[in-house]
Amino acid sequence: MAGYNVTMVEAMPQIMRPFDYDMVQILHKELIDKGINLIVNDKVEKFQKDTVILSSGKSIYAEAVVMAIGVSPETTLAKEAGLNRFMFIRLGNW
Repeated sequence: MAGYNVTMVEAMPQIMRPFDYDMVQILHKELIDKGINLIVNDKVEKFQKDTVILSSGKSIYAEAVVMAIGVSPETTLAKEAGLNRFMFIRLGNW
């Protein structure tokens, strides 16, 4: 990423957990080839002034942090309502 030092931290062994591990390796390579520092099997433990501390004890200097957590849908309500997990739920008026 031109002009920026970008690090992506993922607690799991891969990003995009729903996808097959071998398929995601292509994306991992693409991110690394684009200059993104990819850290997997580690998670954010805490934030300090301008540093992100990981569970491993590694610290990452950060002027800005963008957080995105989770891709697994919460399906408890749908299950309790007896909806099939393959059904689509229409939200809004579109």
